[in-house]
Amino acid sequence: MHAAGGPGEVRSQLTSRTIDLTWHSLFRAADQPVQWCPPPAVRQARVRDLTQWNDNPSRRVEDVLELLRMTRSAAAAQASRLQHDAVTGA
Repeated sequence: MHAAGGPGEVRSQLTSRTIDLTWHSLFRAADQPVQWCPPPAVRQARVRDLTQWNDNPSRRVEDVLELLRMTRSAAAAQASRLQHDAVTGA
């Protein structure tokens, strides 16, 4: 939320999609489809999942950085798929 612009942006599409992709990167396989528009209760549960993961006393900075790298890679893969689909008409 803070990275997306703070509390005023909590319901923005960018924040929502970032939560969805970060959760997916942590808890799902890369080849599984991302659920982009989960119900609000599901997204709230995912925020709790991410918060609990992040707040684990054994969590290291390196773990968080790796999750952010995985999420960035997943975002690039999703963008590539969308571009491919747009070109091929899929």
